[in-house]
Amino acid sequence: MILAVANGGYVACGVIGLSGATPNALLLLVIIGLVALVQYLVYYVRANVTRRRKVPSNPYRFENVET
Repeated sequence: MILAVANGGYVACGVIGLSGATPNALLLLVIIGLVALVQYLVYYVRANVTRRRKVPSNPYRFENVET
């Protein structure tokens, strides 16, 4: 997850350099935050967190040994 922040830093420096804007800390932090947020959201969706397999019903009360 730290790589998302590092990637955001590279993207921020590149965008600011290509646009010709004067670099300041607030602009860099905003761009880094937005890029990292997008990457976190993509990771969340691709990890399929909302569709994790539910534990099946256990009528015989066997011990759950799944890891």
